[in-house]
Amino acid sequence: MEALTVQARRLLLFLLLFASSASYAGLDVVLVAEKNTSLQQRLVQKFIQQNSDIRVTAISSGDKLASGSYLVAVGKGAPDKQVYNQAAGVIGVLISREQALAKQLDSAIYVEPPLARQIQLADKLLPGAKKLGLLVDKTTDKARIRKELSPKLYDQIQLVALQESDNLNQALYKVLKDSRALVGAYDNSIYNAANIKNILITSYRQHKVLIGPSKAYLKAGSFATTFSNLDDVVKRTLEIIFNHAESGEWSEAGYNPYFNILYNKQVARSLNIPLPDKSNTLKYLQEAER
Repeated sequence: MEALTVQARRLLLFLLLFASSASYAGLDVVLVAEKNTSLQQRLVQKFIQQNSDIRVTAISSGDKLASGSYLVAVGKGAPDKQVYNQAAGVIGVLISREQALAKQLDSAIYVEPPLARQIQLADKLLPGAKKLGLLVDKTTDKARIRKELSPKLYDQIQLVALQESDNLNQALYKVLKDSRALVGAYDNSIYNAANIKNILITSYRQHKVLIGPSKAYLKAGSFATTFSNLDDVVKRTLEIIFNHAESGEWSEAGYNPYFNILYNKQVARSLNIPLPDKSNTLKYLQEAER
């Protein structure tokens, strides 16, 4: 009798697993971008590698879409629900929070890391009594950040708005004066090709480093950042799609919970900054977001 019970349990488990995987079989996922690019094709391959049951194709803006497909809009130029209203849903990827809010999307994964995560990374890598400097563009950004951050994290930063200074150099002086490091917000009006050299040189003259604001700035000379690669983007996108397929509910647009840490070892050597074990630091950040 017990043997039959065990067999029945095994059969039930098999049926449940089969039903779970079969529920995704036949789902159509279509990647749409402003233009067909190699990035789009790489994303297609990543989707197939992570789940071979779904059908994944790529189109460019203006191409027809089969009704009921899940549409993944890649990049800021990709169309939204206004263009593809026959889709089962539209998920924006590789776009900033600001860009996503300006579009009609069912869900989105922001390309930038959350500011809270970057502050916690800076605090872990560069502990100390002084605050962490944060330079933003406008006074309205200061108010927004105060609302977004927890009181504990907000107390750890010295917040300066560029709008309140005569120029970038003056603002940098204010924010770096009593800070142990500069945390770069994801803001192209400040952190751009025209400004980054000045920001880095000014920081390093005061023996301060820049954390973030993205992977691109590591080559320029920033110290460290958190970063979600294409595998992370696809993993989160599939979670959003499968959650909707099962429940009919859309996950809120937000930051990618899957990420890694990148160090600039050359900067660390130049300024004699010890680098902690990356896996331990990653675990610390992941636990902080739970």
